[in-house]
Amino acid sequence: MTGSRGGTTVRSAVVLGGGGFLGRHIGSVFRQAGARTLTVSRNAAASATVRAAALDLSTAPPERLAELLAAERADVVVNAVGRVWGASDAEMEDANARLVRRLAVCLTAMERPPRLIQLGSIHEYGPGTPGTALAEDGEARPDTAYGRTKLLGTHTVLDTVRDHPHVEGVVLRVANALGPGAPRGSLFGSIAHRLAEGARPQIPARPTVEPGPGTGGDEGLPEPATVVLTLPALRVCRDFVDVRDVADAVLAAATATEVSGRIVNIGSGRPVLVRQLVERLVALSGLPVRIDPAGESGGAGGGAALWQQLDISLAHKLLDWSPRRDPDESLCALLAAA
Repeated sequence: MTGSRGGTTVRSAVVLGGGGFLGRHIGSVFRQAGARTLTVSRNAAASATVRAAALDLSTAPPERLAELLAAERADVVVNAVGRVWGASDAEMEDANARLVRRLAVCLTAMERPPRLIQLGSIHEYGPGTPGTALAEDGEARPDTAYGRTKLLGTHTVLDTVRDHPHVEGVVLRVANALGPGAPRGSLFGSIAHRLAEGARPQIPARPTVEPGPGTGGDEGLPEPATVVLTLPALRVCRDFVDVRDVADAVLAAATATEVSGRIVNIGSGRPVLVRQLVERLVALSGLPVRIDPAGESGGAGGGAALWQQLDISLAHKLLDWSPRRDPDESLCALLAAA
């Protein structure tokens, strides 16, 4: 792997939560870059191409984490652990905050700790102002348990780097990730799997024409039944980023200079109305779909769209990173994987 961290080539990376949505893609991009990579999760399964270690990170003490990182001679450790969908407040506290504190204790005790790349969340900011992009120096006002617990993790990393000069750490504050492998518990993951259940034999990796009658190339096959999706109004604007672009940003942060002790936004920089993105996903599926309302007041109060948009100029400056994939690429890959 090319690049350096404080003058030292990054040859070994450990990805905590490597079996999750983000972690799988992050582990893959490190392996593709030539780094010796270990993914760690509760139910990790090694293979001929993937080195993996099974460890319950919700209970692993700092000493066990330090032992693992030392054995790997890790130059970088990525914390891709997180709980949100279907998790209780206590479970989010354990995964999003307490684990980070134990990891910080582990790193401060090591003579030469690996650089920590902590995956934060856009939801640490809370609601944004329509027409305004959220910058790293803006006030964080999370309004959900997920956002609050992720913010605690961010504070832990920044405080540790400030108080322990030999520890390097950066927080990548990630927008709503989209793409292949999105969890069933997420909005787009659940819709993609619902569509996959009624899909035609093949969904293209990327459409060459707008889907419509007679363009599916599946003449002679029985027409699929109409898929019924019951959804709220979804009158919210969100910043979405492809999960593979997030992995590229993590790789860049592993070797970037002048990032320790910083928060760096990782997103598309563009707000998208969630309802429109759902409708595009349906269109790309090529399926007959009926969307039924479920609590049309859901998704935004008073009819006004809630807004989240990231300012990603710092990522371009510090990481030489910009998102490369457009929403159609993300949605088609999501459908194909589902």
